[in-house]
Amino acid sequence: MEKFWFLYFVMNHSLMLAAGNTYYRCYTTGNFSSDSQYIQTRNSLLSALADGVKDQGGFYRFTAGVYPPTPVPDCLGLCRKDLISSDDCYDCISKSASDLSQNCPVQKQIVAWGADADCMVQCIPPATLKPQKDDTYPSEHACNATGVSAVNLSRFGGTLANVTAKLAFKVAAEGTSSSFPSGYNEPQYFATEEAKFGDRQTIYAGGYCLPSLSASGCTACLNYAANQSDKYCNGKSGASIFTPGCALRFELYPFYKSTKSVAASPPVSPSSNTRKKSRANNRIAVFTIILPIISVVTLLVLIIGTRMILKRRKQHWDHKDDIVGAGSIESCFEFSFKTIRSATNDFSESNKLGQGGFGVVYRGRLPSGLLVAVKRLTGRTAHGEAEFINEVQLVARLHHKNLVRLIGFCLGVKERILIYELALSGSLDHILFHPHRRENLTWKIRFNIIEGITRGLLYLHEESQLRIIHRDLKASNILLDASMNPKISDFGTARLC
Repeated sequence: MEKFWFLYFVMNHSLMLAAGNTYYRCYTTGNFSSDSQYIQTRNSLLSALADGVKDQGGFYRFTAGVYPPTPVPDCLGLCRKDLISSDDCYDCISKSASDLSQNCPVQKQIVAWGADADCMVQCIPPATLKPQKDDTYPSEHACNATGVSAVNLSRFGGTLANVTAKLAFKVAAEGTSSSFPSGYNEPQYFATEEAKFGDRQTIYAGGYCLPSLSASGCTACLNYAANQSDKYCNGKSGASIFTPGCALRFELYPFYKSTKSVAASPPVSPSSNTRKKSRANNRIAVFTIILPIISVVTLLVLIIGTRMILKRRKQHWDHKDDIVGAGSIESCFEFSFKTIRSATNDFSESNKLGQGGFGVVYRGRLPSGLLVAVKRLTGRTAHGEAEFINEVQLVARLHHKNLVRLIGFCLGVKERILIYELALSGSLDHILFHPHRRENLTWKIRFNIIEGITRGLLYLHEESQLRIIHRDLKASNILLDASMNPKISDFGTARLC
């Protein structure tokens, strides 16, 4: 009877075990007999996968086609970009594929990761690009045995949260593919990030995503991995976090290789040098003739342009005086529209975080490296203009750990933009209604969120220099930072009392 219950448990739960230096998972979404055509084909694909990855430069999706009525799996292998030219990539794919064949003998759906986050191998049911419920479930982790001293733990945690947040944004910026591209030769989604920790130590982090993910999906996957690291490897000096869509690793030593390459300059022949010198002499002669003409035209353009700029700036500042009174913006800065456009990659769809009644919110990174949320007002309605004026006047004067911090604004003839600190964990409603992320909301975290919201409201009602009623408090207006601390946002409809 005991053997029966053991077999029942094995057949109805997915397994994750470590085989040597490989982590693997066998899903129980469906099995075949060990002698079936599906399993034989799957094992053949796995045995050939390492050669395919090596030939294709780090990523290969291998399928044997379709043989009705027996379905045929898709198998894929992916190496970290810094390993694609070394034997480490081939060895990692080969070992992971071999471990899957041996330890998942009859399962349709399987995945393995190198223990050092070097590679990923998956076999997927036919005609399926995503291997399971989503790209982050299930996740696995490997924590270092050594920890960080209690004296440095707080500083280490803050530095690590900043590094992983920058890394997620940086990895997503490496590629924009939304499906498995044809002729794909090299993983685009890979990047590294590092930051000084203490006097002599540095945190090194690296991450990568499957090319099947969108840029926003890649960012979300790596942010989820970072949260899992905080949950299971808190205080450890290093960890590797694995999900079906991405992998993240951090250490106190450089574990990755440089991916920068310098193209060799072609040799220049003597005849080429002679032709270049002759062309240079001709250019000098031409410039001697046209330079006076250019100077006169340039001077006229400068005079006319200066007068136009001064006139436009006067109108701009006259309007600004109407929007924000004296002393209301002393704690924030005005950014140029060019800076904000560059920070958001020209307001790209992949950086879009959400959309409200009066604007769209984008993720951005300022030239200083700071990650921000950029709220761009849509349209020029009187009601929307009032929302903008109200929010700048109020939020710039508020300073509390449970209120979102206004970093700056952009005020132009056609643009109304607010720049806030970025809440790395997103809004509360996205977590509450997510089928898997809400499982991380323990009662301790829930109580901390409730307490933080209460403290923020108490500050607005009784402790701030202005008594303010928010009037639109809801889950979507509660943002959470990397440590799941709540911050009240969106003061567009708030009212002074």
